[in-house]
Amino acid sequence: MFICRNSVKFKLLIEPKQMKRLISTVPLLFIALLHSHAQSISGMVSAANARSVGAIIKNLATSNQVISDNNGMFSIRVKKGDTLLTSQLFYKTDTLVYTAQSYLAIQLHAEKIPLREVTIKATKLSPLDIYEQNKQEYKDIYWKGDYSHMFGASIGTMPGIALNIDKLYNLLSKQGKDARTMQRTLTRDYHDDVIDRRFTKTLVGNITGYDGSKLDTFMMKYRPTYDFITKVSDYDIMNYVKEKFALDVKTANESEK
Repeated sequence: MFICRNSVKFKLLIEPKQMKRLISTVPLLFIALLHSHAQSISGMVSAANARSVGAIIKNLATSNQVISDNNGMFSIRVKKGDTLLTSQLFYKTDTLVYTAQSYLAIQLHAEKIPLREVTIKATKLSPLDIYEQNKQEYKDIYWKGDYSHMFGASIGTMPGIALNIDKLYNLLSKQGKDARTMQRTLTRDYHDDVIDRRFTKTLVGNITGYDGSKLDTFMMKYRPTYDFITKVSDYDIMNYVKEKFALDVKTANESEK
């Protein structure tokens, strides 16, 4: 066989049998190459006997990281020998080495904070302070989930509309969607904290006389919304509890008839 290139002839020094042997080894090389690369593995993160939402799972070998969804589930690309770090606020960081498991089950344990003798001062953080601290700690999720200003004006020799590829990736990628899920989780926790600071067991118990499971049921059933709790005074909240208490008593009496 001859190959003509730039008017010069070269003789291909591979015999037909050798060529067949070479061709037969290509699929094997391709399969070996695939096995040497990362693959997508699914798993679940749990903590305190419940599925963990918003846990961050990071592959140290590639720096790629994902966030567990509302069911504690995640999927990440790994290859054998990679180390995964899983972290979440108030829990110890978990370290796991991937050894070709078909499924990853990650259990987080509560962070034990050692206590020491200190001088107590009235410096309790407000819900907003905690929220801002969390946003700072997880600041990566805000730029990874941001897809605003995707389109802009193009200037120069070809004026028109320019598409920001990074913003498009943030909109469509799983990483971007996970980041926005984590943002909603932080916001929901902040709203719950604001409600809990004003709609307290002490307040409700003093007005209704309820305690134990009966008090817990009442507070869950008549828990006010974030919008309501941020627009009313303490006096309004007391009246709200009294109204719901009267309704609760009336409902209980009617059900006994």
